Amino acid sequence: MKYLIKIILGIICIAGFLTACDKPDVVPNFKNGTPSVLSSSASTVVTQLSDSNTNVVKFSWTNPMYATDSATQKFVLEFDTSANFTHEFTLVENGALDTSLTGNQLNTILAQFGLAIGVPSTLNVRVTSSYANNNEQYRSNVIAITAAPYITPIVLTQSSTNALTLSVNNSADTVVTFNWTGAEYGTDTTTYALQFDTVGGKFASPQLIEFGTSLYGGIVGDSLNLDAIAAGISAGGSGNLEFRIVGYLGDNYTKPSVFSDTIKINVTTFLPFFYLYVPGDYEGWNPAAAPELASTVPNVNAYEGYVYVPAGGTDLFKITTQPSFNGTNYGDGGSGTSGTLSASGGNMMWPAGAANGAYCYLTANTSTLTWSAIVTTWSIIGDATPGGWNTDTQLTYDPNNNDWYINGVTLTAGGSIKFRANDNWNAAGFPIIGNSPQSSLGGSLTGLSYGGANIPITQTGTYNIVLNLSSPLNYTATITQ
Repeated sequence: MKYLIKIILGIICIAGFLTACDKPDVVPNFKNGTPSVLSSSASTVVTQLSDSNTNVVKFSWTNPMYATDSATQKFVLEFDTSANFTHEFTLVENGALDTSLTGNQLNTILAQFGLAIGVPSTLNVRVTSSYANNNEQYRSNVIAITAAPYITPIVLTQSSTNALTLSVNNSADTVVTFNWTGAEYGTDTTTYALQFDTVGGKFASPQLIEFGTSLYGGIVGDSLNLDAIAAGISAGGSGNLEFRIVGYLGDNYTKPSVFSDTIKINVTTFLPFFYLYVPGDYEGWNPAAAPELASTVPNVNAYEGYVYVPAGGTDLFKITTQPSFNGTNYGDGGSGTSGTLSASGGNMMWPAGAANGAYCYLTANTSTLTWSAIVTTWSIIGDATPGGWNTDTQLTYDPNNNDWYINGVTLTAGGSIKFRANDNWNAAGFPIIGNSPQSSLGGSLTGLSYGGANIPITQTGTYNIVLNLSSPLNYTATITQ
């Protein structure tokens, strides 16, 4: 047993001796480096789209002379518009003692600081060196370069350069489409809008259609018609419009940043109509099926139309801005017949006599907040009619066809006729033309107008005459022999 203990003690002594002889590795003692000296190939750099892929500036720095191979050294180029580099943009280079930037790379750096496009600005640059593990960092001197950032221009194209003739028939169609290239400026999001103005208007007060970030957009005929009229082309007239795309850098369409080239298109407009609806007890309080009132430029707030009110019922009605009760619903601001238009008013009432069945001329002005309704009958008068210019020849209302007519009336060649309401040239409640209301219709049979010209009769004979007032502001007649 004692022998075994001696053997174990011997082994322990030998192990201790060997351990005492194992010396640790010597930690290398790397010498300190020195700050690099930074320089650039130019102090003023011209940045432009044509130089996007061309090197425009080269930065070089001296070797910091670290103990290791330069390939393992790390260099961080720092850019900032301020001298303290608190909001810097950085580029990392490993081992190299220089780097070059293309026009696009430099422009991207400039864009990070929100610099004004096209305005020369100062950019401070320095380089921080270190070992690959970021130990022993040294900062170089600071140099300044001047550069003006640019934005990629927009190129606009359109589906057609042909003249556009707008009409009721294509009012719901997309009449022209546009495509454009994106405007790039760093990582900013660009939103786009289409501007247009009359040629010569110089976009001083352009019409604007917003398209968000899309690079494609179209215009519906009705929208273009209204905007073209607002831009200065008369309703029913022709004129040249200039179109361009405007790019905005994330500022909600308030500060344009870049404009495309302009495109010129000739546009012919049509007279637009705006509508109100007249639901009531007489037709089941259904705005979608109710008669309409219409207005057009330049009196877009003055609406008119004709409504047939059958006998019976309560004589109550309202005027709505939509073919439903989901919009503004106008009533009377007083007792129902006061003539005051009110969005919170009670039901309106047809004039006295309508309970027995009546054909009413109704007006509403959403600007002056007034309304009026009068019962009408219609006739023909003129030296071509049996009664001449002194006695009206009455027309009969047909509720099935919603028109006024007379059959078998003799008209004389060389004379003329007009349509007249209530046997009166100047019945109260009709449009004021000149200094007095005009309650007669004349002019073209396909577009009768208040106070319009006499309608000539070229051949003596027996005629059927129909007067149609069912489409507001689109009053027509036929005179058939």
